[in-house]
Amino acid sequence: MTIVVATTQGIEGTEYTMVAKRLKMAVTAGTAATVLLGVAACGQAGDDGTLVIGGWGGNFSDTTLKTLAQPFADEAGIEVQFDDAPGEQAARIRAMAQAQNIEWDTVDSFSPEFAFSMYHDGLAAEMPDDVRAELESILPAEMVTSHGITFSTTGFVIGCNEDLLDDCPQSIEDVWDVDKFPGERAMIDRPLIMLTAALAADGVAEEDMFPMDLNRAFAKLEEIKPHVRTWYSAGDQFQQLIREDQVTTGMWWSGRTTAMAQEGKNASFTWDGAIYEPAQNMVIKGAHNEELAWDYLVHLAGNAEGQAEWASTMFYGVPSPEALEIMDEEIAKTLPDHPENKPQMVTPDYQWYAENREEVEQRWAEFLSN
Repeated sequence: MTIVVATTQGIEGTEYTMVAKRLKMAVTAGTAATVLLGVAACGQAGDDGTLVIGGWGGNFSDTTLKTLAQPFADEAGIEVQFDDAPGEQAARIRAMAQAQNIEWDTVDSFSPEFAFSMYHDGLAAEMPDDVRAELESILPAEMVTSHGITFSTTGFVIGCNEDLLDDCPQSIEDVWDVDKFPGERAMIDRPLIMLTAALAADGVAEEDMFPMDLNRAFAKLEEIKPHVRTWYSAGDQFQQLIREDQVTTGMWWSGRTTAMAQEGKNASFTWDGAIYEPAQNMVIKGAHNEELAWDYLVHLAGNAEGQAEWASTMFYGVPSPEALEIMDEEIAKTLPDHPENKPQMVTPDYQWYAENREEVEQRWAEFLSN
């Protein structure tokens, strides 16, 4: 038996650059034609003995293979292969559904805006009751969703370039305070993340954010817009801005910022007011090997040692509390799910976004273009 892992190039940004710049989840006619050709070219899914996982490329997939996928493959007596599909996860799944040719069985570490949209639109398989019971016996209940598990969490944190600022911002409100913390900002081109941050900066409590007051959120974004050098879509974009001392602060990925600090760059961050991003592992509706896909998710959930090794390499969060306990404490403290960090963060209502994404995306596009 073979697992074919369809991968993209890094969880932080490529998918948003190539697929979801405006996150119109319905594929346009021209795009659909192109993607459908790609689906057909890859051949019929579900060939005997093949489980297909839509995942991520580069170091992300290398580390996932070593610490998580290969142990499952060894136990199940299967082979693991990677099939790169850079930037095409969301569009590919929708095109597969349109073509009635589901090539992938499960998706690894799927960004939550996309995942919850898949849940909402009926493109993800409902979790069987026995699988849910098993997963909830392994993981905290909040890490188990209706269609999968949370895996590879990150935070959009309040970053600081210490080469340019003597005093660093300590809260989301500080990012908007351009008098006390001068200089240009690097902000993510992700509407739900930035609208949530804007309401937090405007003093809205997390429990009052949704349903979202879009007028208030966009008004707050207009205040900071003149001071944003780049609305970045990929992690290497904001890292380059920091290395070149072009920005002082902004909303940055926690894992990337941690990695830069370890490289010797004077980059730091705070969790106060950061935005929590719980990526999802889900099974696709109509998967040819659904049962094996659920087995993979259960194995992954229970492999605390593999999760600990994975997180220690990638600096993303993992769902198992045991994994946090067995890894180096200094690394654990840099992760979103550490008990000292997560309570400081704001978690968007991704289900609300899935139900309102077209309006949000249209207004976001207008905001950036004006």
